[in-house]
Amino acid sequence: MTTLVPALRCIRADRFDPMILPLFIVTFLVSAILVFWIQPMFAKMLLPLLGGSPAVWNTAMVFFQATLLAGYAYAHLITRVLMFREQILLHSTMMVFAAFCLPVFVRQDWVIEPEVAPILWLLASMTLSVGLPFFTVSATAPLLQRWFSQTGHHHASDPYFLYGSSSFGSLIALIAYPLVLEPGMVIEAQSYAWTATYITLGLLIVACGLTIRNQVADEGRVRDEASSSAPTWTEKLNWVAYSAVPFALLLSVTSHITTDIAAVPLFWVLPLVLYLSTFVIVFTLRDMVPHRWVVMAQPIAIVAVIALFGIHRPLALTLPLHLVAFFITTLMCHGELVRRRPAAQDLTTFYLYMSLGGVLGGIFTALLAPALFDRVLEYPIAIAASCLLLPAAKEQWRRTDIVLVVSIVAAVFGAGWLMARTNPTLGDVILRFLVFYGAALSFSMRRRPLGFGMGVAAVLLCATYTVENGDVVLRDRSFYGVYRVSDTKNYRLMFQGTTLQGAQYLDPEKRRTPVSYYAPDGPIAEMVARKRNGTGLTNVGIAGLGAGGMSCLRQPGENWRFYENDPLVAKIARSSSAFHYLEDCGGNSRVILGDARLSLAKEPRGLFDLLVVDVFTTDAVPVHLMTREAITIYAERLRADGVLVLHVSNRLLDLVPVIARSTRHLGLTAMIGEKTTPGEAPIESAPSVWIALAWSPEPLRKLQLGGAWRPLVVDDGGRPWTDDFSNVVEAIRWR
Repeated sequence: MTTLVPALRCIRADRFDPMILPLFIVTFLVSAILVFWIQPMFAKMLLPLLGGSPAVWNTAMVFFQATLLAGYAYAHLITRVLMFREQILLHSTMMVFAAFCLPVFVRQDWVIEPEVAPILWLLASMTLSVGLPFFTVSATAPLLQRWFSQTGHHHASDPYFLYGSSSFGSLIALIAYPLVLEPGMVIEAQSYAWTATYITLGLLIVACGLTIRNQVADEGRVRDEASSSAPTWTEKLNWVAYSAVPFALLLSVTSHITTDIAAVPLFWVLPLVLYLSTFVIVFTLRDMVPHRWVVMAQPIAIVAVIALFGIHRPLALTLPLHLVAFFITTLMCHGELVRRRPAAQDLTTFYLYMSLGGVLGGIFTALLAPALFDRVLEYPIAIAASCLLLPAAKEQWRRTDIVLVVSIVAAVFGAGWLMARTNPTLGDVILRFLVFYGAALSFSMRRRPLGFGMGVAAVLLCATYTVENGDVVLRDRSFYGVYRVSDTKNYRLMFQGTTLQGAQYLDPEKRRTPVSYYAPDGPIAEMVARKRNGTGLTNVGIAGLGAGGMSCLRQPGENWRFYENDPLVAKIARSSSAFHYLEDCGGNSRVILGDARLSLAKEPRGLFDLLVVDVFTTDAVPVHLMTREAITIYAERLRADGVLVLHVSNRLLDLVPVIARSTRHLGLTAMIGEKTTPGEAPIESAPSVWIALAWSPEPLRKLQLGGAWRPLVVDDGGRPWTDDFSNVVEAIRWR
């Protein structure tokens, strides 16, 4: 709102048409709302096909940023070579042509195959579905600012404040989507509403052009004013750098907090809100936050992050710390962008290179980093790069800085060696102390950007490679997540981010005994045993492989099939150097790669005696696997006396009411099984919650399930989740 106040005050001082400025502001708001409405809306459309991986969000961000670059290039080109009236005619024609691609939807026959790279499929589907409409909308901001700069308005020479209005509109859309639009409108209704708003934008753009057609200062062809004041290549490279690093930091901090701290889908939006807020702050007519204060605060925020790097709890401390450092750093970079902005005649050039920087930062973070690194290294790299962009007080670095950096590396890696080979507890204390020491040394170089950046990079990269809990056996990364296999005293553990996905005894005598959720005295073990002794088990399906622990509930002669979306998970579970469940207990069990819902939809109806869906323990739950349509697909694959079991243990989301609503609407009978699994840390007291469903009460009644199981009675009057509607916010455990 602060951004709009100076702009609206200009209305009274405008000597020309008083409606020019409010018309332009409204048009900017509408275009920005469209840009940031379609991004989460289309990502939600893709969820039934790709799931809820952070990589899906990051790849989508790169696509939208690249399309934004194309839109800015288009605006730059037409304002250079066409007359003003020709620009209005061409852009209006483009808006009409793009309207034939609306409403936005994903074709039902676009099915991703396991052998197709998910990133390539995702980029292709987005290009065909939303590419052209998003392209035309994205060109609005630089195009209208250039038009406004050619009027006789007294702020025409510096129209950059309008970009702040655009960012304010983006914030409205981004905040409204999870809180208002998603829970209030189904996807189809959202798509039609977006189409109506798009048409409104087209009319507003035409109105802007017609309103100022007689006030444009240069009605002839707009020249490319090459002069001594034209931006140099050094200035253009600075624009690229000061936009690339914040966008890379946006994506990498999102990956960090959703991989290593808490994979809550809502956290995907929070960094983007902060990112856009910095544009609102810096692109104003008045200096809302003095830039020198931000430059002074950035090293302090960065040093606080690196001092506690590798510490993930308590969440109330670590999450705000990373977000505050991200906000201050982004505010510093965008403030430097504004300080280095060119005159209005080079406005479109400025936005073109600024967008190019965003694309380059996104390509590195979302496309290259997952292929190059086995952990989220792009985050410390982006932090270090931001330090290099600090305005230099007098000098970039000193020779003594090299000595300090070498001492940081030697000290931290030495502590890591000590921790691994001697007393782990003592080594961990020493390591943490030396990380603080490295942070303090880095802070001493804060007035020399190159030295400061090298020091920060040394601390972060060393800490990333040495701060571990337990002995790491394996670490790898895929499109769907970051995985780590490590040993504790008695167990081998498999983590996706910070979420425990499987465990196995290290003792060879015990390794056939499943633990944690699948322990012999747990609800799912009882269900398998009762079903086998009752109506018998022939065909069993399990959606979600993990470490393969459920395979040790199998007995010879039974046909078990595992459905796994991530090939890397299948590779880890099959590796004898990691886990032995499939090797020891799996027998002839098949592992079918691909989305579980799509794979099960291809199976014949009435196939399974028991079907287990075990994909909801991660915090970024694949919503498309728990909608009413998905449960219908599962239930239809059951025999008449078959049972469907959903594993809904989750530390941050309460999924029981969600499943109960779909159960009630589908007319299924439901029971819930709960048990606390004892054991050593980190699997001690792991809550194990399962929901069993059947088409009638008889299959469950015959099983005579024990005390861990009881009838599921949850009727909160809520709306069942469907492919068109879901509300993750309502399922979050806020306490």
